[in-house]
Amino acid sequence: MTSTPATAGRGPADLEGVLTVLLLGAMAAITVVEIAARFIFHAPLAHVSELVPNLFVWLTFIGASAAERSGTHFGIDLVSKNRPLWARASAAARLVGTGFFFMVVAAYGARMCLLSYTKGETTALGIPAWCFALAVPVGAVLFVRRLIGPVLRRDH
Repeated sequence: MTSTPATAGRGPADLEGVLTVLLLGAMAAITVVEIAARFIFHAPLAHVSELVPNLFVWLTFIGASAAERSGTHFGIDLVSKNRPLWARASAAARLVGTGFFFMVVAAYGARMCLLSYTKGETTALGIPAWCFALAVPVGAVLFVRRLIGPVLRRDH
């Protein structure tokens, strides 16, 4: 079996897939329970509603990493598709630009995580705020790892 972007590095890729399924399932379950509690039992669970947007942040960053791994992440390839001679230059520019952007996101996300560590807990549920803020630097680093992984494998 040949290694394609979709099958390369199965271990972490499977973990990303499992995490996205679990996060999406948890978000759907929380929403269904919240709606059922509100409209069927007339006992809203308003305090639980802060979980879904925070889980969505984790889902977004883990999903971006998985999409980069499989080659389905949003990218601007107009130049490389219309001008094959520019394909390598545009791929290099994309790699450098995207890598730089996500490293900046990781740095600011780490700063945000440290600030939220000192700030305490979420408003309604009392969950440590850094648990949700950690999604930004972790997701950005995962994305950069997926971005430069193929480049590192080609050199060796």
